[in-house]
Parts: sequence; structure tokens; C-alpha cells
Amino acid sequence: MPEKHAAITASGSHRWIHCPPSARLEAQFPDTSSEAAAEGTRAHALAEKKLLTWMKTGRRQRYKEDDEVMQESTDNYRDYVIGLYNELKAAGADPDLNIEVQLDLSDWIPEGFGTSDACIPSTTALHIIDLKYGKGVKVDAEENSQMRLYALGAVALFWPLYEFEKAVTHIYQPRLDNISVEEISVEDLIKWGESIKPIARQAFDGKGEAHSGEWCRFCRCRTVCKTRASEMFSVLEDQPDTMFMSLEDVASYLPKLDDAIKWAKDLQDYALAKARSGEKVPGYKLVEGRSVRKVKDQNAMALALQEAGYGPDVIWKPLELQTLTNLEKLVGKKAFAKDYAALIEKPKGKPVLVPESDKRPEWIEATPEEMFGKPEGE
Repeated sequence: MPEKHAAITASGSHRWIHCPPSARLEAQFPDTSSEAAAEGTRAHALAEKKLLTWMKTGRRQRYKEDDEVMQESTDNYRDYVIGLYNELKAAGADPDLNIEVQLDLSDWIPEGFGTSDACIPSTTALHIIDLKYGKGVKVDAEENSQMRLYALGAVALFWPLYEFEKAVTHIYQPRLDNISVEEISVEDLIKWGESIKPIARQAFDGKGEAHSGEWCRFCRCRTVCKTRASEMFSVLEDQPDTMFMSLEDVASYLPKLDDAIKWAKDLQDYALAKARSGEKVPGYKLVEGRSVRKVKDQNAMALALQEAGYGPDVIWKPLELQTLTNLEKLVGKKAFAKDYAALIEKPKGKPVLVPESDKRPEWIEATPEEMFGKPEGE
């Protein structure tokens, strides 16, 4: 897998499209690779290996991997890509499966390039599949700028051979059971690409107006960005005229709360990291935080208590079943769902308040009869 990185990336496009100067400002801050990023890199390498093996030998081979969730997730991703390819082949669309495709994006992003996990051009459509191994954020293919940029690069590469009329982008996110697809005509895709060209030029030049929003989530300068800080507090500028807030006033605050909470946590973590590195945070100092006691050696503690006359029944808790997550890892996600589904129930979750744009169905409050049954005699 390539290690070279573009100055203005397709993966960061959702951010720089909304906040052009962020692309260059980020370069001033270290790119600290997280454990999740390293895990994702490993999963992509394993998935690539499995697909290449199938392409060369026709075998759906497994390779050594201690993480059973990763093993099963990459198996399922491989099978999804193969299934799509076979479906196109059966339809007579003359598909061609390409893995880890290097794409030239410089017609839309200055000096831009990217790598698509899988591309399947055919006479009916161009399919671009992206494996998202992360489980922190559900990724949607609809209007996804990274996937559209990859589609543009793949259209430029494959269209002269196939002359397809549409591009189909696929997000495959196994650990969230998320498969998201967007279909767009090549004509509309090219129009979209033209629309972002001036924004990409601004981002490349480090110009444009800064804006904060949900796209700040993975920005490396999000913690000390003054634009983000000022927008976090802007919600407090227009105070209601009455002593108490109306429900409309409350609703006007809600859209900013999630971002404000994340920003406050980022700021606290940043200040703590600076203090721990030896820098003085004005007005603050490092102290020892709250600590929870724990037994150093459980067997030694139990033996000492037994010698003092306490029985095992009061020393040890009864045997407890492992968590469902651990049991699923033990058995394997697919086998666990198949063999033990009847033994599992998923209670209705507690209601949460979300924007109306959220795709989940609206909560319907249960009636007393639904909760407790009809009174006797009715």
C-alpha cells in the first residue's frame, strides 16, 4: 500500500470543502497515528491479500490473523467485492476487477492523487468500493466527497475503454454492519467535480474562509482553532428576552451542544498534554487524580481471607457469563448470529433527541396498555 500522501487529500475533502484553509493549517501540527488507524491499515492489507489471492487462484483463502473480528470482516468484504463482480459478469457487462488502484485526481485537486480499494469498470457502470474498518463514525456514500473524487479519477482512467454512463460508489463498513451506496451519472459527477475545483485551489493555496462544524472532528488543529472556539460560544450571544427559555429557545441551542462538548473535551486534553510535557498552563497545575483501589493478587487475597475464617461463597462472586461482545469474538460474528440468535434479545433503546434529518425512525411512545396489558375484565 502506498505511503506517499497528497498535500490536499480526497480523504480530507469533506473538511477542506467546508473550511478551505484547514488543509494547509493542519500541516503545522503532528499527525499522530492512532491505534485505530494502525488497525485499519492492517485490515486493508489483509483484505487486499485475500482479494489478490482470489483473483490469481480462484480460492477464498484465509491468512493468519489472531483478531477473529478482523478475519471475518475482511472475509465478508472480499466476498462482497467478488459477489458484485460475479453479478456484473453474469449480466454480460464485461467487468474488470482492479485492486488498490492509483488514481490521478490532479484535474480536480492540485497535485492530487488517491488509492481506491477496489474498482470494477464495466459496460453498464463503474463501481468503486471502499473498505471502512473504523467503527467510531458511520460513513454514508451519499454525497460523499472522497468517494466522488475517487469516482472522477476512475472515470478518467477507465471511461475510454468502457464508456459507462454512471458511477456507483460503495462504502463497506463491516464492524457497523453498514453498506451504503450512491449512484450518480457520469455527467452529474463531472459537474460536481467542476464545482469543487475553485475550493480545492483555495485549499491548496491556504486561502478561503474558515468555518467550524462536524467536519472539525478529525482536524489536527481543531483544539486551538479560534474560529471553532468563537463559533462554540456564538450560540450564547442571542439571549432570550424573558427570564426563562421557551422550548424554541432550547431547540436553538441543541444543534451546537454535541460540537461544544467535543470541543471542550479536546481543549481539556490539549491543556493536560501540554502540562504533562512540561509547559506551564497559566493558573493550573498537575495533581494526582482520583484513584480506584484494586486487589494486587486475587488468589493471595482469597487465601488470606479463607485463613481468617471466611468461606469461598462470600469471597467469590458467582460465575458470570462473559459479555456478548467477548462471546461473539470467541465464536465468530457470523457463526454467533447463526447459532445463538434465539438466545439473545435486544430491548428497545431509551429515547434520544436527534435532529429531524437523522435517518432513524421516529420514536413512538408506548401506551399504558402496550406496557402493562389491558386491565382484567376488558
